[in-house]
Amino acid sequence: MPPGVLWVSSRIANPSSPSTTLTPSKFCDWYENTHILEVTSLPGVPRAARYEAIFPQPDPEAWSANAPWLTLYEMPDVWYRLTDEFRGLDGQSRPSEELLRDVFEQARFDTRFYEEVAKEVAEGSQREPAKFLLSWASQPASSTSTTDFDAWYEKSVIPALLKLPTFRRIRRCKVVNATTLDQFVRKEEPVPQYLGLCEFDGEETPVSDVTEIMRNEKVADGAMQEAGWFRLKRVYGGESQA
Repeated sequence: MPPGVLWVSSRIANPSSPSTTLTPSKFCDWYENTHILEVTSLPGVPRAARYEAIFPQPDPEAWSANAPWLTLYEMPDVWYRLTDEFRGLDGQSRPSEELLRDVFEQARFDTRFYEEVAKEVAEGSQREPAKFLLSWASQPASSTSTTDFDAWYEKSVIPALLKLPTFRRIRRCKVVNATTLDQFVRKEEPVPQYLGLCEFDGEETPVSDVTEIMRNEKVADGAMQEAGWFRLKRVYGGESQA
């Protein structure tokens, strides 16, 4: 029963198209006031946190510059995704024709299931999600072994993060399954193997400090693969785990 996270990044597929009737307010109203509540009503997904991209974005190439919403669903057992209960959710199965037309055929959802492999929490951190989140998906360089990559994380990344006064916790995860549901067409696409969920409090995200910490030759091309910079919008369900 490996614990994990359901990571769902969402966006309106073609916001500038004249045929698009789905607005950000309509999309968020449905997702935040209906869909997340349906998901967290299931016994295998007790909690969730909803994020939106910080503004302005620190990098026009950042993942969050194009996909402004992210939801993290906590799963005590990541294999709950294979149950009939979970597969019956709208989006996992075909929704009503009205919901299909008004939302799913006009939106894109990048859905990834991750197994949590490690975490580090700053001393004195609260159990609720912190104010800011960096979602950092990375792939070790072809010349880097998993052992070396893990050692770099443990000996370089985590100690450097712990020195930042606003750092609260980092969770390291490994991808189990990843698909994209684009205008209700689902495809499997390659994604970086590892995910770091870095949380911060304070008045702003320490972008430059964190970018420098994460940049290393042990990551493909010596740079971040996918960086999403977000602000906490809403928490659902019971108390989150630190």
